[in-house]
Amino acid sequence: MFSTRAETREGAIQTVADINRRRLGLTKNITVSDIIGRYLQKVIPIKDEHKSNVSGLNGF
Repeated sequence: MFSTRAETREGAIQTVADINRRRLGLTKNITVSDIIGRYLQKVIPIKDEHKSNVSGLNGF
């Protein structure tokens, strides 16, 4: 599969990173706007001080 120890190590690092992205529901094509949108939908509603946070993030 890999011809050198360095390639094997890099392959293992990439595999672990891919597993973590999938587990977190992230893809390689995710944008900052996607992250902010997810934050606005999932995190802000459970915070008490959400009104001040939303006004600053809606510009994105």
